[in-house]
Amino acid sequence: MSADWDEIKRLAADFQKAQLSSTLARLSERNCVEVVSLLLEKGLIELVFTTDGKEYLTNDQLRKEIEEELFVNGRINLVEITKTLNVDLQKIQPIAEIIAQEDPQVTLILGQLISSEYIIRVASEINERLSQNGEINISELTGAYDLPSDFLLNEVVQKNLGKVIFGKQDSNNPRLLYTPAFITRCKAKIRGALNGITKPTPVSAIISQIGMPERIFFSLTNDISSTGTMTSRSAAGVYVPHIYTKTQIEWVKSFFKQNGYLEYDSVASLGVGDAKQFIQKQLTGEKLTFLNRCVVGQRIIDQVESTLEESIATSSYLDVSTILPSAIAGEEDVEKLIQIVLTPSKQRLTQVFNNLVLTTKYIDNLLKPVYEIGDVNAKTSVDSGSYQKYIAEKTIKHKDVETDEQFGKADKRDERRKKAASGKAGGGAQGRETKTKSTKKHQRGNKNKDFDDSESDEEAQNVTNNKKKASKDVQLTLVSVSDIKKVIKTTLENDGLEELVTEIANYYQMQINKYAMNKAHELYEVSLQNSMQNRKQTHSTLQDKLNNYINDIRLYEKGLKMFTSVDVQSQLSKYLLKSLGSEFFNEICNYVALESDLNFVSSITSQLTNEQKNRIIAECESIFKQPLTALNKSLNDNVEEFLIAAENMLGVCSMILKKIDKKKDKQIILMHKQGLLDQLYKCNEPSLVLHLACLIIFTIGTGSMIHASGKFVSTILDFLANGYLSDEDHLLLRKFHDLVLQHFKADSDEARADIITKLDEVIPEVKDMSANYKKIGKNNDKEE
Repeated sequence: MSADWDEIKRLAADFQKAQLSSTLARLSERNCVEVVSLLLEKGLIELVFTTDGKEYLTNDQLRKEIEEELFVNGRINLVEITKTLNVDLQKIQPIAEIIAQEDPQVTLILGQLISSEYIIRVASEINERLSQNGEINISELTGAYDLPSDFLLNEVVQKNLGKVIFGKQDSNNPRLLYTPAFITRCKAKIRGALNGITKPTPVSAIISQIGMPERIFFSLTNDISSTGTMTSRSAAGVYVPHIYTKTQIEWVKSFFKQNGYLEYDSVASLGVGDAKQFIQKQLTGEKLTFLNRCVVGQRIIDQVESTLEESIATSSYLDVSTILPSAIAGEEDVEKLIQIVLTPSKQRLTQVFNNLVLTTKYIDNLLKPVYEIGDVNAKTSVDSGSYQKYIAEKTIKHKDVETDEQFGKADKRDERRKKAASGKAGGGAQGRETKTKSTKKHQRGNKNKDFDDSESDEEAQNVTNNKKKASKDVQLTLVSVSDIKKVIKTTLENDGLEELVTEIANYYQMQINKYAMNKAHELYEVSLQNSMQNRKQTHSTLQDKLNNYINDIRLYEKGLKMFTSVDVQSQLSKYLLKSLGSEFFNEICNYVALESDLNFVSSITSQLTNEQKNRIIAECESIFKQPLTALNKSLNDNVEEFLIAAENMLGVCSMILKKIDKKKDKQIILMHKQGLLDQLYKCNEPSLVLHLACLIIFTIGTGSMIHASGKFVSTILDFLANGYLSDEDHLLLRKFHDLVLQHFKADSDEARADIITKLDEVIPEVKDMSANYKKIGKNNDKEE
């Protein structure tokens, strides 16, 4: 170690010698750098490099320079001083912390060194600003001095308050400072503003007028004696002078005395919060009626009552809004006034629509023509049979309800028997069933019931609900709302009441319709008596009609048997039964319903639904049930079975099936052919022309009628091609048939138009060929 030190001394001596020697003997800059680096490596010296690396400082020298900068400026930023001293921030930061720790007069905060002299200077500036403005907020100083508000409050303001800073902290917010003179000046402004207002003034308007912060205004207002003597503050933040309250009371009393009413909005516009309570408090001696928008006195009520009595006496109407002030024109207020003046005795003589009071006599005169229309419509409904159909449907619905009730009652009885068998044995009754009498009072006629009142009430309620539901489902309108409108519209428009047309029509429609229904029932009862006299004549007419149906079906059956294919025969047979057979069955059902007094239909030509037919079968007299059921079943069988069932049904109905007359059959076939020709002449629809042409040729060629729909045209055409058509006629019909199919399948308007043109050319040829067709033999030899 001593050898190293000796070497250092020798080097130092050589260095000093070199310094004192001439230029040629001095060390170069590079040698100096190497020497310093060696010393630093061996830890013999501690140096601080500048940022450019060209200079060295000791720590003591760096601290001295930082302290000198702080002394000169009072406040230095460590980031900025790095530029001044040309030393890295990492070297300056530890030394600054050492300075702050060792010197109590220096503070390090947010990368800044602040001396106590600077703090005193800042406190002096704050005091100067406070004296100028009268108030100051620490948050405003934060931006001005770039220091945290807590530091300014704790280290600057509070430590120097009363020494350097002469002011007062706000008790609610210590960050606010005031001067006593500022507080005195603010109180004077507030006192003058409150003494000077003459109408309700919002606090915001007062504050903006005197130019005072809101927080100071509210903190000082409670200390001013004027508040509460000359003014009062409302909950909405409005100051109201006492003279204004006095003016309000005088205005309310004066207006009510002159007009007899007061609007809430008008009173509220005076600055009154609760208008109803204020009015009631000021008009204690008056009999008041509070409406939705206003309050009225007894004078207006008496005026409305007298006018209403006059309207009742003259059988007219009253528009209450026309005799009331415009302020009471609201619908809700007018409605409430009408309810007040309409006593029970007056309610019986009036009816209210849209706040218009119509007397009963006025309404009677208005609706008198409508009741006359009800009489006419009632007669029309009976004559047309619509009322009889309504009665029949209603009867069916009620029977359904009664059936459901019977099932429900039976289920409840079974349930009670099970409970009695399982839960009422044993104990003091020696295992026998005992009955407990209900302690409730029973009405007469119910003393012997074994079930309690709750079950009886529930069943009665269910019955009532079911009947109501049934009556709603089946309805008949004889007088509609539109009928009523047409009659009353002119009268109401002449009286200026056109807005009531719809309302009156809707209100009285059910009443008038009920009147018409009662009238229709009376006429229906009379018609039933007359129908008994005509039943014998109807029986004969129906017998002839049913015989015609059977004869036509028999002739059509003969025609369909011309086809050799069993499948074709079956399809034609089903179609025949579905059409003519169903019509025959429909006529029989109407007759059976009439004979069984089911009141189901008014005319034997009325069409019945499947549900109605099944109901007739189920509820007709026992003599009709079996044959009618067999006839219904035969509609899904074959023609032979149907004809047998139809003959049996005619026998049950006391009708005679006429014998087959071949001469008459030929006449029927000729008439049928002529009817088809008449239709063909009048028809221009291609598909129907083809259908009629095939039927005519079949009738002439076979001498038999055929009942077939359009889907059988191809089948008939194939049949006729086998010996009933010449080659020329067959080609014509086949061409026409193909064009009709193409027309149905065409997918564009142009193609369809082209086909229609071709069809129009062929239709006359087909008509002519059908009209002049002559029967030919199987060998294609024509017969005359």
